[in-house]
Amino acid sequence: MMIRFILLLNLFVTASSLFAATQTLFLDNATERVVVEHDPALNPSSGVTIEAWVRPTTISNCQTIVGKGFQTGYWLGLCNGRIRYYSNGTGTRRDGNSAVSTGAWRHIVVTFDGSERRYYLNGDLDSSASTPGSLAHNTDPLGIGGEGGSATFPGGLFPFSGYLSEVRLWNYARSQDQIRSTMYQQITAAQPGLIAVWALEGGEADRFGAFHSARPEQHDRQFSNVRLGASRQSIGFASIGIGFRIRDRLRDAHSTFDLR
Repeated sequence: MMIRFILLLNLFVTASSLFAATQTLFLDNATERVVVEHDPALNPSSGVTIEAWVRPTTISNCQTIVGKGFQTGYWLGLCNGRIRYYSNGTGTRRDGNSAVSTGAWRHIVVTFDGSERRYYLNGDLDSSASTPGSLAHNTDPLGIGGEGGSATFPGGLFPFSGYLSEVRLWNYARSQDQIRSTMYQQITAAQPGLIAVWALEGGEADRFGAFHSARPEQHDRQFSNVRLGASRQSIGFASIGIGFRIRDRLRDAHSTFDLR
């Protein structure tokens, strides 16, 4: 695949390479994903909410949206089009009810408070279940668009195929009203309970290898140890158009191009 974007801390970017339009992350390779090295903050203890906008290009097999080791940690993804979430490793998986189709943006959320898990699709409750248990704690890297690591690399990554944007991690189980109140907004500053948000839209933070994350106790903190998985050389972005905002994600029109 043509090199579209170089994601290194020491990257030099010329004025001609700046994006004229807002982008969104596009993955189409079995080993492409964004990797965030382990940080204690990525292991919430009392509750968790994971959010993401997704637009898969295929719904076959299992695909990772956010994964921190499904065998010992938490994992959110799609399996044959349905939401699947592991709350704490092997034996804690549960699938949602509704099937996610290709060719359209969908907002996917899972919440877990240690007692009940809830899945949301476009702001509506997809399924809920009482599944008491502790939250996951491990030292695995967090992956976006694929598992952060794999003992059988490149197998076991369960890569995502398609578009991902505005991935968020919270340290509590958000309510449906809270989810709906921000699902069409971009979060650029610290909010109570917000561990991290990765816009994945080719902005300045993306460009220099520190996907912006906001934490309530450290405003404007960035996870500086974010890197591209696999080759760590290229990452794809797709142009949605000038003036693009999250609320426009329900529109189907988009185009792709390569940066050279």
